Amino acid sequence: WQQRHLLGIAARDVLGHASIEVVGADLTALADASIEGALTALEPAVPFAVVAFGRLGGAELGYASDLDVAFVHEGGARADADEAERVAAGLLRFLGGGPPAERIWVVDASLRPEGRNGPLARSLSGWDAYLGRWASTWERQAYLRTRVVAGDRALGERLLTQVSEAIWAQPFTEDDARE
Repeated sequence: WQQRHLLGIAARDVLGHASIEVVGADLTALADASIEGALTALEPAVPFAVVAFGRLGGAELGYASDLDVAFVHEGGARADADEAERVAAGLLRFLGGGPPAERIWVVDASLRPEGRNGPLARSLSGWDAYLGRWASTWERQAYLRTRVVAGDRALGERLLTQVSEAIWAQPFTEDDARE
């Protein structure tokens, strides 16, 4: 399904029937639909949302772009966190494929709090605690281009509100500029 639609986008591009902006928007829409389809197939048992950063967050994918994403879930119980981890890991496997021949997209979840050292999915309250205490300058910059791409839209929008407040709550200092 993804390859068929990608071929259509590329054909319009090569034949000059689509501008670079349209190609970027079409690639982004294809990625969004792929993520939403994968998430639906995984049937999360907790409220769960996928948030995009970078070129995906800015809705301007290119052919070689990876998908920079992070995951948020609702609920503070251990079972909620375990279910969210199952869904997030499943999404990465589903989209990333086993061998490269099965890859739908290259997905990068390293912009999440604590990067590869942290959990794949974080609760809304966990995101809030991280943003208020630990978010670094580069993270604040990366989080400027975020949007909800799949799952529970209301939950994702609540996270984006927290992210926005965290980004703009602190002034940009001279140390931040040097970093």
